[in-house]
Amino acid sequence: MRGRFLAITDTHFALSSNVRTGDYLEDLLIKMEWVVNKANSLDAVITISGDFFDKPTVPDEVKSRVIKVLKDCKYTPKVIAGNHDRLYGSDEYRERTSLALMASTGIIDMNFPEIYDDCVLVSERPLVNHPSGLPLINLYHGFLNKDDGLSTFEMTDIFSDTNNLVILGHDHVPYRDWE
Repeated sequence: MRGRFLAITDTHFALSSNVRTGDYLEDLLIKMEWVVNKANSLDAVITISGDFFDKPTVPDEVKSRVIKVLKDCKYTPKVIAGNHDRLYGSDEYRERTSLALMASTGIIDMNFPEIYDDCVLVSERPLVNHPSGLPLINLYHGFLNKDDGLSTFEMTDIFSDTNNLVILGHDHVPYRDWE
């Protein structure tokens, strides 16, 4: 399969939010339905660069309603954990999270690397050439050039001898152009 992706990040699925009005979960689900339909129409895999959920464990109502939307995906979405998805801020407790439960059902896929005909989807730093020699698309949940523990991605983590793409989640802010 040719690698074609629709990238989103920081969905923060939860029952409610203290910073938004209206029916928070319903609003998010409507947006996710649009994403699923768009990805299907483009014959693309949805990639989610972290903070899928707003907390490491969310109520069953949230998980079941998200599953109902994602089950219509043509291809299983590729997802990485963000800081909101990590229990106690660590990957050590990954199996105790709502994200791990979703992955265990097969509704999302958290296994990397994933090799496509024309690229390799990865989630690591620093970027290292893949034995296939194909360009890399790296999903990462982290600040760019700002120390934040696990959530840090440095420009030095990118090598420039091939065509690679890094898709960052976490920041929620725009950047100035590089000089």
